[in-house]
Amino acid sequence: MSARTLNRVMSFGISDLALEFVLGYVDDPRDREAVSLVCKKWYQIDALSRKHVTIAICYSTSPGRLRRRFPNLESLQLKGKPRAAMFNLIPEDWGGYVGPWIREIAEAFNCLKSLHLRRMIVKDEDIRVLVKARGHMLESLKLDKCSGLSTDGLLLVARSCSDKQGFLVIEHVQIDFTVKCGLAYTILLAYIIWFTGIWIGSVGLYYFSLVEFGNQVFGFDIWLIHLEPHGPSPAHDLFLAKVQLVLIEAFAAIDCQCSIVRDLSCLVGRLWLRQWRNWVELSLSIGIHGCIFWFSLRHEKQCKPQNSFCLSAISQDDLQKIHMLVQRICLRILSLEESSISGNDAKWIHELAVNNSVLETLNFYMTELRVAPEDLELLAKNCRSLVSLKISECDISYLVSFFLIATKLEEFGGGSFNDQVGDLDKYKKIQFPPKLCCVGLIFMGKNEMEILFPFAAALKKLDLQYTFLSTEDHCQLIQRCPNLEVLEVRDVIGDRGLEVVAQTCKKLRRLRIERGDDDQGLEDEQGCVSQAGLSSLAQGCLELEYLAVYVSDITNAALECLGTYSKNLCDFRLVLLDREQRITDLPLDNGVRALLKGCAKIRRFALYLRPGGLSDVGLGYIGQYSNNVRWILMGNIGESDRGLLRFSQGCPRLQKLELRSCCFTERALAMAALRLPSLRYLWVQGYVASPFGNDLLLMARAFWNIEFIPPKHDVNETEDRRGNIESQAQILAYYSLAGKRVDCPDSVIPLHPA
Repeated sequence: MSARTLNRVMSFGISDLALEFVLGYVDDPRDREAVSLVCKKWYQIDALSRKHVTIAICYSTSPGRLRRRFPNLESLQLKGKPRAAMFNLIPEDWGGYVGPWIREIAEAFNCLKSLHLRRMIVKDEDIRVLVKARGHMLESLKLDKCSGLSTDGLLLVARSCSDKQGFLVIEHVQIDFTVKCGLAYTILLAYIIWFTGIWIGSVGLYYFSLVEFGNQVFGFDIWLIHLEPHGPSPAHDLFLAKVQLVLIEAFAAIDCQCSIVRDLSCLVGRLWLRQWRNWVELSLSIGIHGCIFWFSLRHEKQCKPQNSFCLSAISQDDLQKIHMLVQRICLRILSLEESSISGNDAKWIHELAVNNSVLETLNFYMTELRVAPEDLELLAKNCRSLVSLKISECDISYLVSFFLIATKLEEFGGGSFNDQVGDLDKYKKIQFPPKLCCVGLIFMGKNEMEILFPFAAALKKLDLQYTFLSTEDHCQLIQRCPNLEVLEVRDVIGDRGLEVVAQTCKKLRRLRIERGDDDQGLEDEQGCVSQAGLSSLAQGCLELEYLAVYVSDITNAALECLGTYSKNLCDFRLVLLDREQRITDLPLDNGVRALLKGCAKIRRFALYLRPGGLSDVGLGYIGQYSNNVRWILMGNIGESDRGLLRFSQGCPRLQKLELRSCCFTERALAMAALRLPSLRYLWVQGYVASPFGNDLLLMARAFWNIEFIPPKHDVNETEDRRGNIESQAQILAYYSLAGKRVDCPDSVIPLHPA
């Protein structure tokens, strides 16, 4: 007891400054959560210093609550529709509207630099509000698998990247050295104000007599450390806190013997060091080092006061550096992958190329967006830092000039090939950038595969999911790629292809094997993955961390092999296809047990089998040996409610559970949800359902939302061919601090106790 008390006293003896400094190095949300539970003071420090938050479902909290809890967020990831929506299993009108969140972001999140939306409904009006309020601050905008927007919204994003917004306009020329120091100091303050977002707008210096910050006008004596604004500002204290550390860093970095600068630096240290109250606020500005001040003075080595000074005398190199510094806050990452975007206007990418010169990543892979090769060339010319580009369909032969210009490109995905007779020679002209190491080409066939051979040894990531390669083609290409770390293919790779992977790719960390499209005749006779391929893979690729695979056959021995050799496996997903009438070895109880026992690092686990693939005993094994698993998806598993209840006795850290095509009753599902101590989210489709889901109310509790989606009665032809899966009833339940939903459509029935 005494030791426990001592540790508690010592933890409370940590100063706020030291604690905030340490927390700056703590990024894992689970560690952050643990810190916030220590005491009220630690809770408050975590709230002020938290930089990133991921919200797994947008209805689990409210925008206002997030603002109150974490007011200084710099990065936010927000997910809308359940993951099952990617497979068209969730009603289109279920929800996931981003509008309320965007309005809160526009009004309150002044520090936000990165926004990642996933599976949400984003309208053009939402984009307009976002870029108007936060366009000057956003460095990263990702809209993955979103819907509702058009190319008009993208045009707003592209135009918000204009370098003219917030740039310093410097007019007139000669001043003496004393005024020069004041001017440089004022420029620094102007830049900091613009950077922190306290006063937003263009900054102009007119005749060096007035400094204008948006609607605020200051006398020139601001350079004498008179920072009190003319007029009230609710953020004044925060502004002072943000600029203090920056200015001290600026003066410390100047290699100058000028007495004015030296005295000013001492004054800053004496007056402001004592005023520091909150390291959290000061840390917002650590990244700025007063470079504008330095660049304004560096060309005069001796800094003599009698020297006259002309701003036009600054070298072009220094001006470019100043320009790049002011550009720092400009969109660097724009991702639209797999989003549904209406309209065919390609003007947005032209505007992006014209207005943005710092873009590093552009991704509109798997969209219907059109692209003009000349716009990509312009983008490469203006954005010399472009390292990743993933596009929609565009014939690779039109991108010859782009590849010559984009010399820093490291990743390219998309494009397409048109292998008409007589057209193959045009692809021989392609010379990929020298740093390219991540490639995913669409519709590539055997005849075009050779364009990858010259730099195949340098490839770290290869995506062959949307190619026309046979098993033999896969073998020929992969054996030239010894440094692969990420490989994505279809099951046409076959067991023989996996043997080549095991022999060649010793550094492989991630492997995804998707199901091929049988209807298109893309599979060859060897294109099946079974226990033989998985066993070879486990023994050859010891660094494997992620494995998602569709198999035609599987055995307990193959799973045991993975458990023996794949000690780094963190994410395992296996789907057993229904191609073969007979599977060699079912049920897979012992194999699953060996896999989970041997791969102790597994955090995400998915197992989709066929009836009889896993018994109630096997379900119990999953619960018993999934001590660290946080997400589980299972389909066609178990024999009765008894198996699910055995499963629910384990899984102490399980947060998300998804079940499909199972034999469990509503009562058993409700009991399991109550037993799993960490469960935050439950989705079930295909179970023994009652007409109105009454037994689901057994799991009702505080802050627990339950949604019942009745089976469809208007099943269309496509759904019918897939076995009426979409016509089955669904359950969605999740914790929510926001209370009951107010935007449920008719297709969703919220369940609440009477």
